Amino acid sequence: MTWRRGLLILAIPVVGSLIAASTNAVDWASIIPGPEWLPLAALGLFVPLVGLLAVLEAREGDRSRPTDPEPGSVGEDDDQTTDRQPTSALSPSMPLPAVDLCVGRDDEVAQVVSALTSGEFVTVHGPPGIGKSTVLGSALDNWQVAGQYGDRRILVRCDGALTRMAVVEEIAIQAGLALGDGLYPRVLSFLAEAPTVLVLDNFETVTDSDIAGASDLLQRLAGLRTGGLCVAVGYRGGQPPSVLTPHRWVEVPPLELGSAVDVFDAHSGSRFKGEDAQSGLVAQMDGVPLAIVLLARVAANEPVFEQLSAAWTSRRAALLDANLPGSDLSLAVSLALSWDHLSDHAQRCLQLASYLVDGWPTDRPDLYLGEQAVQALPELRGRALLHLDADRERCLAPIREQVLASYPPPADLVGNFVEELGSLAGQAARVGAAGGQESVAAIAPEFRTISEALRRVAERGTEDIAQAVGDLLRFQQFVGVGDASLGEAALEGASSETGRAELAFSLGLLYFDRSDNDEARRLFNDALPLYQQVGAVLGEANCLSNLGKVEFIESNNDDARRLFNDALPLYQQVGAVLGEANCLRNLGKVE
Repeated sequence: MTWRRGLLILAIPVVGSLIAASTNAVDWASIIPGPEWLPLAALGLFVPLVGLLAVLEAREGDRSRPTDPEPGSVGEDDDQTTDRQPTSALSPSMPLPAVDLCVGRDDEVAQVVSALTSGEFVTVHGPPGIGKSTVLGSALDNWQVAGQYGDRRILVRCDGALTRMAVVEEIAIQAGLALGDGLYPRVLSFLAEAPTVLVLDNFETVTDSDIAGASDLLQRLAGLRTGGLCVAVGYRGGQPPSVLTPHRWVEVPPLELGSAVDVFDAHSGSRFKGEDAQSGLVAQMDGVPLAIVLLARVAANEPVFEQLSAAWTSRRAALLDANLPGSDLSLAVSLALSWDHLSDHAQRCLQLASYLVDGWPTDRPDLYLGEQAVQALPELRGRALLHLDADRERCLAPIREQVLASYPPPADLVGNFVEELGSLAGQAARVGAAGGQESVAAIAPEFRTISEALRRVAERGTEDIAQAVGDLLRFQQFVGVGDASLGEAALEGASSETGRAELAFSLGLLYFDRSDNDEARRLFNDALPLYQQVGAVLGEANCLSNLGKVEFIESNNDDARRLFNDALPLYQQVGAVLGEANCLRNLGKVE
């Protein structure tokens, strides 16, 4: 009851008497109560007395009760909150969540433990799914930290906390404090009572939505260090904001392959331990623990390793986010927490980066990315969505696959990207001609990135990549790199007859150069009628000439002679002197 309500009660009989006096001719002698009025008279005295007592009690309570500050305010009353009387927890604090497995993180855990036991604030940061929460949880569970802080170890997950006060409420809940009036100063008073370690995990949620409130909270917490408070922050990102700069930073990198395999075995029940290809499959998770655990949970229910490997190849991100019994992990959800706070340019840049398996040279990001995308790279680095490998920068595989699955790029972005890839492939096609050595030197280090990007574009089935793939197949033929899978995929998805003819012919040349005559013959025969349909006489002549070479290699001279003779007049018809000369030379070899 507030003092204002007490005044209201006190005023009721007074107001009632005034109203009666103003509306009636009152004979005061006649209203002196007789015995029958004694109960009402007692009630008339009791009501004002209750009101008076309420006023006195409420005013005394208001003087002693702390006020809850307005968001962002720093008043005199707030500055004195740490000097108030201790506010003991009203109920037992929440137990710390158990960390079942922490593999390959000894150095990171040791750094956090060192900070907590020395009273130093620390920020653990890294990309989505990298294991920041595991490192923090393991450090909290460490015997040195447990011995120093006892049951005053508080872990707060800030995933859904969009404001400072939402975090304060979560701290109160975990500490066992009652919610209600004056919560902020009461929480600060509780944290100042005795040495306490407070972990604020996923704190980027707060800094993204309420940077002023986050800064104020951390400043208040820093003021409690002399009383023994130590704070550890989990931050999804690569460059924590300025409000975290006084902290020690501990970066969580991808797991080494050996540790990654150990994690996979632990979560899959060692179902495929000893399989020759197991390390290769785990390596495709790029050391991201969340992806490894999700893959392992699928593996635990998969009887045959080959089927697991095939499922990853075909389903990728969808496989990792399958609805598994009892699973509360999701790479899609983890990524979404970063994606939702990216600018439009950064989102488009990440979508392009998701096509680039090996990323780009650190000194040449413009090799694949447009100007606006290059300008967005610092933002992606700040969110730890890019990984630096020696002289190249890229997306880790699980993040890359999840972006393509959850946020497929728009058609205009892919169209411009295909033009860039086509330009690089055109440069590759100059191999064997003037300036070919320079082309080999420039394109060879990028071949895998270009070919895998074109392969992923081919999976969309909406862009014409026949020319680019054909140029790349020519590069493969001369340099001897890669296989025919990209060409086969592009041929299957080619929409025009000309595109199918060019791809079939280029694939035939690749197979012929690698001594697979049966495949070469099949592809030249597939290309021949397509060239005829579109009236491409030179293409028709080239198909016939190369079919003749296949037959000649296999000592079918009669067939070879016939095919060379069929090609010769076609070369003459279009004035292809070099083709004509080669035909005559090959006919000479047959004879």
